[in-house]
Amino acid sequence: MQKKDKSTQRLTPKQEKFCQEYIITGNKSEAYRNSYSAGNMKSETINNKAYQLMLREDIRARVEQLQNELKKRNEITLDKVIKGIADIATFDIAELYDENGVFKNIHDIPKNVRTAISGIKTLEEFDGYGKDKESIGFTKDVKIINKLDAYRELMKYFGGYELHNKQKTDSVVTIFELPNDGRN
Repeated sequence: MQKKDKSTQRLTPKQEKFCQEYIITGNKSEAYRNSYSAGNMKSETINNKAYQLMLREDIRARVEQLQNELKKRNEITLDKVIKGIADIATFDIAELYDENGVFKNIHDIPKNVRTAISGIKTLEEFDGYGKDKESIGFTKDVKIINKLDAYRELMKYFGGYELHNKQKTDSVVTIFELPNDGRN
């Protein structure tokens, strides 16, 4: 009798849900909580069980398959992801305004700059009351994605932290015994 390869065995419904949840959340423990009856379990137990699931070849193979399907459906490549993060990290806020300091129409802002915007609130301002009320302009509150986070992601990907850590040297501690001069 031939042994069946683990990566080709069918997953249980809970295991499949775990894989699906992991794709959504990116967090093993949260995926486990959402897939199994883990309400009364301690966090350490959940973390351990989630870790154990991710060690399984069939689970890892299914997660990889789901990730590849997602990438293909959305035409996502590593190059596109890195370019998007780089666009956020390097965008210039001046590109949101024209030469007179007026906020540009959203369609006049380059797409790579728009990706750094996480939200825009527009408030119309008025002068006067009732029939005498006149619109005097708009105030735009632009929320930008945290550039520092984008730089951190790029540093992780390109091994910037590893290079930094290699530059650090281990402290050398010399331990020696003082001679006994009769004092305690």
